[in-house]
Amino acid sequence: MSWRDEVLDTIAAEFSDVGDLAQLTRILVRLLLAALLGFVLGFEREQQGKAAGV
Repeated sequence: MSWRDEVLDTIAAEFSDVGDLAQLTRILVRLLLAALLGFVLGFEREQQGKAAGV
């Protein structure tokens, strides 16, 4: 089993309890929004010369 197969199997197992496409879409939208807001916050702090991390 290659590393790619292991990664895909792990991802499939992680999302195996997702019941339908609507629930998967909700999860992905929330993850994308969290990543986007984190990027904006970090970018803003870097522009002000402050540390972006904790």
